[in-house]
Amino acid sequence: SDPQLLRNRAPVKLVPPHAALLKELESRLPRMSTRYFAATMDNAFLVVAFLIAGGVLGEWLGRIQNETLAIILGIGLYTLSLFYFLIPEWRFGATPGKYWMGLQVVKVDGTPCTFKSALIRTLWRLIEANPFTLLPAGLMIFFTPHGRRIGDYQAGTIVVKSRKRRG
Repeated sequence: SDPQLLRNRAPVKLVPPHAALLKELESRLPRMSTRYFAATMDNAFLVVAFLIAGGVLGEWLGRIQNETLAIILGIGLYTLSLFYFLIPEWRFGATPGKYWMGLQVVKVDGTPCTFKSALIRTLWRLIEANPFTLLPAGLMIFFTPHGRRIGDYQAGTIVVKSRKRRG
């Protein structure tokens, strides 16, 4: 190989392997309102589940009267609620709210969401989309080109309109 030939070649523009697929997925990006309603449905479901669990546990804890145990159970319930996002996104590509709104989570290469990706998204949810700090996730979805939150970037995922039709 002649070194002179190598120097005269035009530079090769490296494109991330998922860039072309991301363009295809752009046509399936949901409206902000659709994402909002899906999140509202998911959160409403969790609130109802917490109220029911809180009522049952509150009755039980009322008899025990142990504040430390109540705090531990509250943290345990919150931790369990994360499985509401982890399991459905991994197994079905959508939480119930996303499914009802016709959305799904996929990898940026168009393949289904993996357990690892769903886990990363869920763990980032603790920071950016918990009940106390919804703002970071909402701002990211609103201001990033593909409506991706930090958890999506870290997991290599994107939320798109589902190709499967409900019902």
